[in-house]
Amino acid sequence: MDKLFNKKYFLIGLFSLLYLPSDAQTPYYDLKSDKWGVKNNGRIAVKPQYDFIGVFRDGKAQITLNKKQGYIDETGREIIHPKYWAIYEFNQGRAIFINHINGTQIYQWGVVKDNGEEIVPAKYHRIGNYENGFAVVSLISKLGVINTSGVEIVKAKYDKIIWSNNKAINSFIVELNGKQGIVSETGEETVPLKYDNIAPYKDGAAQVTAQKKIGLIDHFGKEIAAAKYECIGSFQENLAVVKLNSKSGCIDKRGKEIIPLQYDAVSGFFDGYAIVIINNKRGVINLKNEIIIPIKYDSMSYFIKGISYVESAGKEFFINIKEEHVAGEPYLKNFRF
Repeated sequence: MDKLFNKKYFLIGLFSLLYLPSDAQTPYYDLKSDKWGVKNNGRIAVKPQYDFIGVFRDGKAQITLNKKQGYIDETGREIIHPKYWAIYEFNQGRAIFINHINGTQIYQWGVVKDNGEEIVPAKYHRIGNYENGFAVVSLISKLGVINTSGVEIVKAKYDKIIWSNNKAINSFIVELNGKQGIVSETGEETVPLKYDNIAPYKDGAAQVTAQKKIGLIDHFGKEIAAAKYECIGSFQENLAVVKLNSKSGCIDKRGKEIIPLQYDAVSGFFDGYAIVIINNKRGVINLKNEIIIPIKYDSMSYFIKGISYVESAGKEFFINIKEEHVAGEPYLKNFRF
C-alpha cells in the first residue's frame, strides 16, 4: 500500500483534480491496471490501455504508450498511432513530431497531419512553430522555410532567418556569410544579400544598414532612402527624423527630405508640430518647416493638451502653441525634450 503514497500517484491525483471537467471526455487513471483510459460523463469510453493520456484540446488528446507518443480523438480512435519520441500540440491540423535515434544524439523532426499523414518526413534537425502558415526549419546547421503543405519554399541554406513582418508580402529576412537580404514566400531573393542588417518592417518600411549607415526599403525591397544616415527614427505623421553629420531633419515614406537637415535635434511631429533645437535653444516648427515658436527657450516640454512647460532666462512658465502664457500642470516638466 505504500505505493499509493509515492510521487507518481500523488501527481496522478493532482492531475485529476486540476483537469477533471464536469462533462465531455475525461482522461482517467486505473489503479489496478496502472493504465490510462477515457471516460465520457462518468462512463468508460476508452478502456485503460495507455501509459498516459493528456487533456483533450480541440477534440484531441495526446497519448503515451511504451515511451512513444500519439493522439486520440474524442471517440477514442487513434488518429496518430503512438510511435513518435515526442509530438507537439496540433496547430491548424498539423503537429510537429520528433524521432530519436537510440544511442545517439540525433533527433529528426517532421510534420504530421491530424489524419496521420506525414507531410514532412523526419529529416530536419529542428522545426519552429508555424506562423502565418510558415515554419523555419534547420538542416545541417542551415535554415530554410516550409509551408503548411510541407513544401520547402526557402531552401535550407541560410545562417539566419526571421519573419520580415511585411504586411503586404509574405517574406523573410535571411542571412548568409554575414550579409542579409529578403526572400519571398516563393523562395525568390527580392532583396540581394548586401546589407549588414535588415530590421523587421515597421510603418510600411524596413531599416537597412550598410557600412554603419542606415537607409530604408519599401514593401517590395526597393531602396527608398539610401543607406547614408546615422540614425532614422520611427514614422510619426508620415515623417521620420533622420540624422546625418550631427544634423537632424525629416524624411517622408518616399525618402524625400521634407525638413532639411539643419537642426541639432528634432523631436518628431505631433499634431503637425515638432520641437527643434539649435545651439541648445528650443522652438517649434510646423510641417512646412516654418518657425511657429522662436528657437529661444532653454527648456521645453512636448505639447500635451496644447500646453508646454518652458524655461527662459531662469524663469519657468507655460505656453500654448501661440506662445501665449497660460496655466499648466507641473507634471509637464517630466516630458521635456
